[in-house]
Amino acid sequence: MFQRMIVSFVMALGLSGCWISEEDLFTPEDYAAVELEGDYIDKIGAIQEDDLERMTVSVEADRRIKWTAITSRPAQIDGGPPVTREEVDYTAFIKIPDAPDGWHLAFGFKRSGKPEPVYLLANIQPNRGIKLYLPDCLGTAIRPGVEISSETPGIATFCKFETRKALFSASRNAIAFIERPQPIKILPIADYRPVPSY
Repeated sequence: MFQRMIVSFVMALGLSGCWISEEDLFTPEDYAAVELEGDYIDKIGAIQEDDLERMTVSVEADRRIKWTAITSRPAQIDGGPPVTREEVDYTAFIKIPDAPDGWHLAFGFKRSGKPEPVYLLANIQPNRGIKLYLPDCLGTAIRPGVEISSETPGIATFCKFETRKALFSASRNAIAFIERPQPIKILPIADYRPVPSY
C-alpha cells in the first residue's frame, strides 16, 4: 500500500518535484524505532482505494514497517463470497536530526527488498497517527550535496540527494515551512489514524 502510493504519485507527477537519491543513503542501523502497531484508516482518502477494508501496521525485527492492506470487493457472481486480497509493503522511517519531535524521512522498498529512495516527510503524531507529505523540489534551496535536475527550463523535475547532510537540511527547511502558519493550509498526501480498539 505504501509503496503503491509512492509509485502512483510519482507516475502521476512524472517524478516532478520528487526528492530522490541514486545511492542508498541509509542502512538498517539508521531505521528509527517507532511504535505504530495496529489497524489504520486514511482520513484524507485521496490515495485510498474504495475497496480498502483495513490496513494493519506492524514493526519488523529490522525496524522496517510492514503495511498489510486488506481489500474486499463484492462477489462477481450473485450470492457468492466477496473477493478479498492482501497486499504487503514495507517502509523505513529515519529520524531527522534537530527536527521537531515526530518528524522523519520515509521511503519504501522494492519487491526485491532493496530500498526505493523516493523520500517523503512523515510526521508521527503522539496518538500514533502518521501524516505523510510529498516534498517539492521546486522550493528546495540549492546546496552542496543535491543536484536539481530540470528537463524544462524553470521547472525542477527532481532533486537528487548525494549526502544525508543535504537531505536532512532540506527536510528541516521543509518542516519549518509546513509548520509555519500559511494563508492556505498545507495538507499531507495521507493522514493515517489508528482505529480505536474496543
